[in-house]
Amino acid sequence: VTGLELIKIGLCLVVAEVALRAFGYDPSMRVAPPNPGVIGIANEGWIHKPGAYQFPDPFGVPPRTIRYTFLADGSRDSGEAGQGPVVTLLGCSFLEGYWLDDTETIGWKLQRELPQRAVKNFAVRGYGTYLSLLMMRRAVESGSLGKAPTIVYGFADFHAPRNVKNPLLQKIWGSNGNQLDGNGVHPVCDDSGCFTWTGAHVFQGWNHSRLLSLLVRAWESAVFLWQMPMAQRVTERLLLQMKDEACGQGARLIIAPTTPLSDVWKGFLNSQGFEVVWCAPSAEGAQEELLKDGHPNPVWAERFASCLARHLGSGPDSQEEAGR
Repeated sequence: VTGLELIKIGLCLVVAEVALRAFGYDPSMRVAPPNPGVIGIANEGWIHKPGAYQFPDPFGVPPRTIRYTFLADGSRDSGEAGQGPVVTLLGCSFLEGYWLDDTETIGWKLQRELPQRAVKNFAVRGYGTYLSLLMMRRAVESGSLGKAPTIVYGFADFHAPRNVKNPLLQKIWGSNGNQLDGNGVHPVCDDSGCFTWTGAHVFQGWNHSRLLSLLVRAWESAVFLWQMPMAQRVTERLLLQMKDEACGQGARLIIAPTTPLSDVWKGFLNSQGFEVVWCAPSAEGAQEELLKDGHPNPVWAERFASCLARHLGSGPDSQEEAGR
């Protein structure tokens, strides 16, 4: 390579950098929405720290304050519980109620629909299938499931890539981004099994260059797509494991998709005999029930809870309860 060729390459890189800046490409933009201020504990991933939190609603018109309350067991407050069997919610921010007040979440609405039951909302933002499985195991060990429990897993197809190690996972759930106590750890799986990943160091210096940042993002996306077949296999295995372990505890496991699923996922759930309740609106119908960042708004949460309550009201555990 001659000196003239190096100069040409350098000029091309400079032009690309200037062009990206001119078109407004921002390498510091967040992959995930800003953290609303709720602190998690780094413990086999992250769980909620008990306490009451308040912060401004970024989408509120007029402006208002949102309350986030987490109980001693790490579940989100769902209001006054009944004395009947426990309904445990597992999943990600959709069931947790990200950007929603305590009283607007699926857990709170479901508790109002089923006053005789005890709703425990253990959903946590950023969770996938493996983290939800670990949360279910913690609930079993602590005795939170109670007798004749029902477990509802709010599954979404985007949970699959969260179950495997990838650079986007590290960037989204780094300890700084989510204000975790200590270094963030990531329980992940591959075809050989599951393990704890401390995460690779993310070199923030790339953000000073628009071009280098774009190339890094392209590499991250390529890795993400390359891992999708493995993520599918791993997630199928984890769902079957969740089903087996729930059955072993005498629990009724319900898969409640929070987003429209592909035919591949529908076929898998049906072929493996999962109990599935379809409460999420269609892709077209959901647009009016989502916040600007794509999370459910209070209308979405209330309709989902009502749909779930109707399904639970027709199940075998409700018949047992009625016969008491």
